Amino acid sequence: MEAFTVNRTGDKIQVTLDARHFKEDAVARLLNRLYIEYLAQRVNLGEDIETLGEEIKRDWWQQNKARILAKIHEKNGNP
Repeated sequence: MEAFTVNRTGDKIQVTLDARHFKEDAVARLLNRLYIEYLAQRVNLGEDIETLGEEIKRDWWQQNKARILAKIHEKNGNP
């Protein structure tokens, strides 16, 4: 048997994993990730979500840049 096989029948996809090749916790993490992908596809966030994310990051950096850089300089022994 191969490490895994994938079969499609109608609207069902069946994945069979050879337990000798996969740890259960790794499979659980993979399934959780797959479930998150499923949920993300169901949410209709629109195309503007990436632009909004970039704006949030830019605004956060502008508000915190001086504090973060001061800590980095302090840690490296620079005034």
